[in-house]
Amino acid sequence: MRTGGNETKKKILAAAEELFAEKGFDGASVGMIADAVGINKGLIYYHFKNKDDILVSLFAAVIDELSEHLKNGPAPHGGAADGAAVRDKLRQEIRFLEKRKRILSVMLMEAFKREDKENFLLKCAEMSMKQEDEYFAGSRAHKFSGAASEQEYLVFEFFTGFIPVITFVAMKDKWTRYYNCDGDELLERFLDSFEKAHLTVHEPKAVR
Repeated sequence: MRTGGNETKKKILAAAEELFAEKGFDGASVGMIADAVGINKGLIYYHFKNKDDILVSLFAAVIDELSEHLKNGPAPHGGAADGAAVRDKLRQEIRFLEKRKRILSVMLMEAFKREDKENFLLKCAEMSMKQEDEYFAGSRAHKFSGAASEQEYLVFEFFTGFIPVITFVAMKDKWTRYYNCDGDELLERFLDSFEKAHLTVHEPKAVR
């Protein structure tokens, strides 16, 4: 096993993630990445085909980590998910995503610029929505009652569920600096708003 090669590849990815987040994908060159790692630029091309390949590798790693995290996440106790449990679950997911906020910010920016067939932001959203779908199944108003179609359901989950969470993770630090507020308090205020705008749709159906 070429452990030295694996370590170099990890260092390249770590440096690229930092530079992409700081300068944007277009503003960070392969030469800058090589300088940050302290290696010859040619060694980067030994591990990656090009700069796009580095970005794809970073996105793929986030998807793998998110998949593992969601797979090992908590399930509703006894088939029921009360409001406090759902809120705590969301809080934990946001804490997890904050560890990868730099690459998530890049993913969000690149989603607006790229027309690649494989959209990693949408792929992450698909995984997240599937997990939420399974979490609420059988315990709440599954696939909100007002949905006329599967497409309407996906639109609701994506634009009122997934995107607000990703945007919050990407913008949280900037918001706290701009408004000089506490990050933990901001998270709780976001959860309040998210509950009103999104989670209330998953409230248990009234017993008639």
